This record gives sequence, structure tokens and C-alpha cells, in this order.
Amino acid sequence: MTLDDVLTGPIGVFVGRPQVEWHGETHYRYAPTHRFLRPITNEVIAPWQNFDTDGGSLPRITWGIPGLNPWSYFPAYVIHDWLFTTHLKAVGVPCTFADANLILAEGLLTLSCPKERVVMIYEAVQRFGRSHWGP
Repeated sequence: MTLDDVLTGPIGVFVGRPQVEWHGETHYRYAPTHRFLRPITNEVIAPWQNFDTDGGSLPRITWGIPGLNPWSYFPAYVIHDWLFTTHLKAVGVPCTFADANLILAEGLLTLSCPKERVVMIYEAVQRFGRSHWGP
């Protein structure tokens, strides 16, 4: 699957609402309360344990731009962070770095993020997120 497939494909579904406990300015503890139904593959991504998240890992300089802060598309950001967490801990369903980023794009579109912004966020994560993915 490619980003073009995601941009032209159907929209997914979020079920439930993410719930977090605040532990600091950009440090939250997520409790498993929502899941994402992928539109193309029909896969369900459902975090099943608590984990730490910072929401969207967007540079602070962008936070004043509408839609470019850690909370604008929080349900999608949390699913993306879950994929990173399970990869780093080697638990759950294996996921590649590229797949995690496509799932983020699907989630962003599901939350009515404009396609141009989806592309911008996707490309930024592709370029700068690898160092957080690990081996």
C-alpha cells in the first residue's frame, strides 16, 4: 500500500475515545479506551495496555498553527504511538515503520485532516521519525 492508496481510498473508523492521564506538559499515560478500524485492510488496531505518549510529536514552533499541535488529531497520534511502542517492546502484531506511518495517514484522514496536511505530516514523520523507531 502507498500514500496515494490511502489518500484515494475509503475512510476508517475510530471507536471509543482516547483517555489519558496528564503527567507533565507533553507526557501522558494512555489507558486502552479506543481502537482504529483501518479502511482498506479492515484490520483493527486496538491498544491493549497503558503506555506513555506525547500526542503528536510536532515541533513546538508549529503549535500556534491550527491543526498542527499535539492534540489536533490525538486519536490518530495515539494509535501511531502505540505502533511505535509495540515495535520497541517487540510485543503485539509486527508493523514496519512505513506501515505505521501509513496507518497514521489513514487516521488523520478519518479525522477530516485536509489531504495536503496529511501529506505534510506523513512526509515529516517519514523523514524525522525513523530515529524514534529503533532497530
